[in-house]
Amino acid sequence: MTYLTNMKGFKLVILDYDGTLVGRSGIVSPKTREAIKKTVQKGVKVSISTGRSPFSLKVLIKELSLDLPHVFLAGALVLNPIKELVLQEEPIDKSSILETIDFSENNNLYLEAATQKQLYHGLLDSPYVAVRKKQMAETLLKTDIRKLAEKEKILIMRMVIDKKNDHLFHDFQDKTQEKLNFQVGYPYAYPEMEIVNITDISVSKVSALRHLCQYLKISPDETIAIGDSPIDLPLIENVGLGIAVGNATKIVKNKAKWITKSAEEDGVAVALEKFVIKE
Repeated sequence: MTYLTNMKGFKLVILDYDGTLVGRSGIVSPKTREAIKKTVQKGVKVSISTGRSPFSLKVLIKELSLDLPHVFLAGALVLNPIKELVLQEEPIDKSSILETIDFSENNNLYLEAATQKQLYHGLLDSPYVAVRKKQMAETLLKTDIRKLAEKEKILIMRMVIDKKNDHLFHDFQDKTQEKLNFQVGYPYAYPEMEIVNITDISVSKVSALRHLCQYLKISPDETIAIGDSPIDLPLIENVGLGIAVGNATKIVKNKAKWITKSAEEDGVAVALEKFVIKE
């Protein structure tokens, strides 16, 4: 992608949420809110791209007046939560869901599943339930995911794995890589954990970017993306200006065209001031 030296060329900013837009507090700071407001006032659109569910961010999106589609569930859902307009939805096929459940049960691994409307965790009693509820600030319902798959479209499944045991899913990943896409994230506030997002093979943040840009009639070259995790790399590498926050992993920093301050230091606001607001 060509770096746009003329900053007037940027028409869209895509922001990762956890570890980018928010730090350990899980709250968007007043400084960042103000920077987003000024960005929108300049006619530049702002969209969030996250592994979270739409219902968890609907209030924030309304408060920030971001009335456009956003990317949820690691790219499996592109949705305007204000208008409840679905732009793209990519569920996991039932056989792959059952295969993932079998694997998680056989290895005693904590598993989540999300539909468009709700986030669930499986029947396994795990200390990660409390951790995830605190981390995600969402209602997590306990359910039999096998039965859920019979009546609902599951858009994403997540395994939570201790970094010391991350070898457990590699064989499963190799076995199912033609059907499923695996994105490994490293939660900013929980460095001992790995969150493995499991979606249909067609899903990624960059596929969602394509749908979003086509809908908005904006080129990826006219887009800024800011992130912290390897999951954000497809965005950072496929837009006009990919930016890493200061707390990003090394690989993300190496691929980014610019590095801003950390999430704790309002890195998003610093980047918006430099490349959009003060142009």
